[in-house]
Amino acid sequence: MSKEASEEYASSLADLTINSKPLINMLTILAEENIDHAPAIVQTVETHLQKSCVLDVLSMDLEKKLPWVKPDIKLPVLYLVDSIVKNVGAAYTSLFTQNIVSTFCSVFEKVDERTRGQMFKLRQTWNEVFPPKKLYALDVRVSSIEHYTCEPQVYASE
Repeated sequence: MSKEASEEYASSLADLTINSKPLINMLTILAEENIDHAPAIVQTVETHLQKSCVLDVLSMDLEKKLPWVKPDIKLPVLYLVDSIVKNVGAAYTSLFTQNIVSTFCSVFEKVDERTRGQMFKLRQTWNEVFPPKKLYALDVRVSSIEHYTCEPQVYASE
């Protein structure tokens, strides 16, 4: 059943190509309705964000691309993560917390400065959502990425 839930979610997630609040809300509701399959759904979202354009090097056939997600449509997927952890809660928050640093930073590395600014604004809303140690690790790692202008914040001990 988790595989079916994951496939259904992936199919709907593929439609998230712009910052569409109605679609993000629908995907958040779908995540809530499938909370029993939260690990599969989180993995689906994280995998979706990690996809990149890879060519078949042997044949150099440009038509044989693996599924990919263009950098400019990664931000709406991060907005989806934000919506799920803030509206559905604990089951998803604990799962997204596990990879939030690598997930966020892998997107940050691939996007333009304007999108990075939007990501920074999004990150600032997570102080009450994710554990301080994870956010500190995220900030430190992002600050090491070229052109990042903000210093890591200091957090109180957990």
